[in-house]
Amino acid sequence: MGSYATTNDMIVLFRPQLLGQLCSNTPGTPIAEVNLPTNARLTQMVKAASEEMDWVFRTQARYASDALDALKASDAQVGNAPNAGLIRMCGNLALGMLYTAAGVGMPTDHAKVVSQSKEELVQLGRGALTLPVDANVAAGVMTISQRQAADSGRLGALSSNGVFPPLTNQTANPPNVVSS
Repeated sequence: MGSYATTNDMIVLFRPQLLGQLCSNTPGTPIAEVNLPTNARLTQMVKAASEEMDWVFRTQARYASDALDALKASDAQVGNAPNAGLIRMCGNLALGMLYTAAGVGMPTDHAKVVSQSKEELVQLGRGALTLPVDANVAAGVMTISQRQAADSGRLGALSSNGVFPPLTNQTANPPNVVSS
């Protein structure tokens, strides 16, 4: 099972200095930016956030496993890919976990971002929001289609009962219009 975000996504989403402080075991001595992509704490928090998201998506039986795996496997870039919102959500959830693991208070702005992502996750789980691309089909999202005229008549649609004239018989200047 893959992840909705990577440690490199975290470095793009958030300042490396912040992540370095939150991943450090020594207050005041941040982890260097070059070491963040392989940092065990950052890696674990991204994994934990992805598992939390997966749990919501899969336990609600709203999304097929193959659709979720395809989303995670896609080569997304933060901000412009179909699943960029999932990368952001995973990053925000991981950030909240990093603050908790570091044992420091979360700034108000970060708390709002984490709270918003948790709310979006709940809405995705309930179906109020849907995941992008083909996963919508697996979520049971309504699609739009046009019924064939023959099917309308067979199904007893009002427009096929003979009271309404067919669109093909309408003319631009009907003969019963009085002209001056």
